[in-house]
Amino acid sequence: MKFESVMACAIIAVSPAIALAADLPSDANLLARAKEIHSRIITFDSHLDLPFDYAGASADGKTQFDLPKTARGQLKGAAIAVFVPQGPRTSEGYAKARVDAEKKLALIKAIAAENPGRAAIASSPADVRRISAQGKFAVVISMLNVYPLGSEIGQLDEWYKRGVRILGYTHAGNNDWADSSRPSKPLNDKPGEHGGLSELGKQGVARLNDLGMLIDVSQLTTLALKQVLAVTRAPVAATHSGIRAIVDAPRNLSDEELELIKKNGGVVQQLSPQSPGSVGGRCASCPGNGGTTRRFDFVCGKENRNRPCRHFVGLQSRWRSSRVAERRRGPERNRRASSAGLR
Repeated sequence: MKFESVMACAIIAVSPAIALAADLPSDANLLARAKEIHSRIITFDSHLDLPFDYAGASADGKTQFDLPKTARGQLKGAAIAVFVPQGPRTSEGYAKARVDAEKKLALIKAIAAENPGRAAIASSPADVRRISAQGKFAVVISMLNVYPLGSEIGQLDEWYKRGVRILGYTHAGNNDWADSSRPSKPLNDKPGEHGGLSELGKQGVARLNDLGMLIDVSQLTTLALKQVLAVTRAPVAATHSGIRAIVDAPRNLSDEELELIKKNGGVVQQLSPQSPGSVGGRCASCPGNGGTTRRFDFVCGKENRNRPCRHFVGLQSRWRSSRVAERRRGPERNRRASSAGLR
């Protein structure tokens, strides 16, 4: 089955809770309501990443993501990224990026291999539902930044065979496929190097559609995002994006981009106000000082009825497994978000 509809898992988590967006009187009532919601939905986090020294998911450790935390937080699955930071586009740089991508892939697959009774790899939406019904954590393999692929379009097929089902072209820095919303000064990136997507990037969109991989438009330039939407034959997702009207940063989505993704039938996974990502985190100028329910209303509800809503907007935690003790609660915060109609 093609994986372009994987974000239906996120929608399953968002839609039933929308009616519950009103503030609840106490934390006890909030958590009770959230637990009830989580008992009947699939809560899916659309973007997590692991550090190279990740110790594994078995024990309740010092990182934000592990299986004990997902169990307590009732998180049912996540897309975990084969993420390698952008580096020099040289033969040596590509070789190192490929080695690093192999390490990340091994870490992700180990979550299921080392915990067969608690987690499994999901290669389709049906797999996510089946694994969740078994009481296990569904691991979807994604990729952020195609730097390890060099300029070889055939690598899309190779990584699909290895389990990748969601793919985003860029991170912080341009590559051979697309312009990043954050070109790298240390790498001497030229802003707008490709004018959005390169020819390779446009060919890649078509091939991703053929394979059934979900395209992640997070971190692209506006031109690149528009070109993806012009070429793609399937819905896209912004798996970890902030809202530019709330926090004015280049990687955050403008009102125009939000509307275009809505028209595409895609999903915008907005960063939680409690996310460690600074571009989606708390800010003094945010409505209600960035409070969860008020922030969602700002993006999609009472104050902005014309923006994409309900089936087009979810909440993404962006938990980083390299973060330590001060943010150990990790997915446990999902319950509060769900009860506010945000997950």
